[in-house]
Amino acid sequence: MLMLCMPPWLQVPVAVTLLNAFQPPIIIKLAKFEQWDDPGRQVKYTVWRLFIAKLLNVLLQVRRLHYTSAGMGGSDGAVLPAGGVVFDAG
Repeated sequence: MLMLCMPPWLQVPVAVTLLNAFQPPIIIKLAKFEQWDDPGRQVKYTVWRLFIAKLLNVLLQVRRLHYTSAGMGGSDGAVLPAGGVVFDAG
């Protein structure tokens, strides 16, 4: 519900920040819950899960970059300021 109250240009950075804050503790607790016999395997799966989670964050940032450059500034010379209003820079 919090994300619906935010302007679109702020939603992705907030989502990425929340993911970065909550992913590691959740993934580590999941690994402890699984109770692997081999500690090396537990570390291996935890590292892979964290890697995939960080890759998801990168994809969200790419989506944000695509959103801000396609039709909201970028190739046409328009500038997208912090307020989200597009104006001609020329």
